[in-house]
Amino acid sequence: MTCAACHGAEGISVNLPGPNLAGQKDTYLVNALKAYRAGVRVNPTMGALAKGLSDSDISDVAAYFAGMSCKARANVTETTSAAGQALASGCAACHGANGVSVNPPWPNLAGQSKDYLLNALRAYRSGERKDAIMTGVVKTLNEVDAAAVAAYFAASPCK
Repeated sequence: MTCAACHGAEGISVNLPGPNLAGQKDTYLVNALKAYRAGVRVNPTMGALAKGLSDSDISDVAAYFAGMSCKARANVTETTSAAGQALASGCAACHGANGVSVNPPWPNLAGQSKDYLLNALRAYRSGERKDAIMTGVVKTLNEVDAAAVAAYFAASPCK
């Protein structure tokens, strides 16, 4: 119930720039929660909440949200979608051709909100979020390209 306040009872963040958790990879969710708990991944709210979770709690939360159905939230124009799709090909190795990852530790991007994805790309570019691979990838994206990629994945079906 604590997670539902921000991520929605069905795992879909409706009015927040935070991520949708429904249908996300459980391994990714476990790793993210443990990183918040350890202070490796920084977010004041998530860090405080994760500190109170045991490994068992984290596994339970991850399994719960991973078992839910996700859904794409936005529509984009064909022009934006085509531009975003072309740029998103650089994300396919880790996040799947359509934003659904086949690698359990890497997150699905499909169906996330455009704002969340764009903010994440900006955070990697600024160094606020740290990941060697993502830092290298985002350096090639200007703001217009990042917005196109975010719009493409936001409109992509998550299953």
